[in-house]
Amino acid sequence: MRQNARILAGLSVPPLDMEPPPTGSFVWTYGRPSYGNTSPASFVDRPSGSGKAIEAPHGYSDISSPVIRTADLDLIGTDVQVEVYIPAAVNNPYWVGSVAVSFENIATSTYAYFGILDLTPLPRGAWSTLTFAVPENVRTVLLGDHPGALFVVTTNTSTDGVLVDNFAFAGTLTNRTVPHQSGSSGMDIATTDLWSFEVGADWTSSAALTAEPIDVTHGARALGVEASGWTVITSRAFATSELPVPTSHLGIDVFIPDPQPNPWWVGEVRMLLTCPSSEIQDAFVGNRPLQNLFPSEFNHLVFELPSDVQAALSSSTICSLEIILNTQNGAGRFIIDRLGFE
Repeated sequence: MRQNARILAGLSVPPLDMEPPPTGSFVWTYGRPSYGNTSPASFVDRPSGSGKAIEAPHGYSDISSPVIRTADLDLIGTDVQVEVYIPAAVNNPYWVGSVAVSFENIATSTYAYFGILDLTPLPRGAWSTLTFAVPENVRTVLLGDHPGALFVVTTNTSTDGVLVDNFAFAGTLTNRTVPHQSGSSGMDIATTDLWSFEVGADWTSSAALTAEPIDVTHGARALGVEASGWTVITSRAFATSELPVPTSHLGIDVFIPDPQPNPWWVGEVRMLLTCPSSEIQDAFVGNRPLQNLFPSEFNHLVFELPSDVQAALSSSTICSLEIILNTQNGAGRFIIDRLGFE
C-alpha cells in the first residue's frame, strides 16, 4: 500500500488496509452497519506476495470499512483505489462481475455513490487496480471533523476466488488542516463551580450520580450519570448573581458511552429552568439530539436561550436548572461537564 495515501482508521489500529486487525479492534465487515447485518470479513493469503486480502463472496456483497472519525485521516485524495484479484479460472468468462464504491456519513447526511466498474475485461490470475473519483461533497466531509464515516466496496461476482485489497486514496492528495475538537476544547466558555459540576452535592437525581475526576473538560470534576430512559438531574437553588454575565447561548459537554443499545436513536438532552419569584416554572431552555455524535468522548451541545430564560438569568432572582437525559433503557454512564455561557 502507498504509505502516503492510505486511509487511517479513526479509532482502530492498524489503518484501513484490508488486513486482519488485532483482537478487539474495528474490522472490515460484510454488510453495512446502517442495515444492522454485519459480520467480520474473511481474510485469506494473497496469491502472490505477503499479507492478506478480503475474500469477495460469490454473488452480491457489501464490504464495509471500519467506522472512522474524519479528523483521524491523513491525506485526502481526489480518487480512491482498490486492488482486485481475478482467479485464473472463472465460472462465466463473459461476465466475471463488478465492483462499486460508495461512502456514508450519517452525521452530515452524506451518502455518495462513486461508480461501478466491470471486472470481465481484467486479466485472469492477476491483480488489477480500480480507480474511482471521489465526489467533491465527500471530499468536503473528509476534510472536516465528523464522526461515523465509512466506505463500502460492493462486489457482485459470478465466481469464487475474487479478492479485494489495499483500499487507498490516490490522485491529487490534500493534507487535512482541520483538527479534531473534543467537547468545548479551545472554546471560551463562561462557567462556575456549580455549572462545572465541581461539587457533587450541588446536583441531585433519582439516578446514580458520581464525581468523575478523570474524564473532565473543565476544573477537577465532572458529573457521571447512569442514564436509563428519562433521567432528570436537578441543580441546587442558586442566585443568578452566582453566574457569569448571561449571553444568548448556553453550552454543555456530554460524554457519550459506547456502545449504545440503539445507535440510531441515542437520545436527547433537555434543559428546564425554574425561577419562582420571576414566575418561571419549568421554562423550556431547549433540547439537542445525542445521535450521530462522537462515541466514547465529549461532545459540545449548544442551546439558544429563549428570551424569557435569558431575561430571568439576567435579573436578580433565585433559580434552579434541570438537565434531562432522555435515552434508551440501560444506556450507560454519561458524563456532563462545563455548562456555561458562550
